[in-house]
Amino acid sequence: MEAAAADLCALGDCAMALDTALEAGRSEPLRESARRAVTAVRRAEGNFAEALHEYERFRALLTDQLGGAGDVKSGR
Repeated sequence: MEAAAADLCALGDCAMALDTALEAGRSEPLRESARRAVTAVRRAEGNFAEALHEYERFRALLTDQLGGAGDVKSGR
């Protein structure tokens, strides 16, 4: 799903790309690549605040699920 979101975004269909990326995140909430896809679409839209909020939501989820503060690195 992440690859499909990236392809849709590259074609300029950010709305569909976001829906696809969000669905990937819903289906596997701890999947980092799905969350990275959401932030990539948000950045492509120019919506940097939402990209940051997505990162923060994922970090909080990981902290809650895995314990500890941890250091989330998305590679980007």
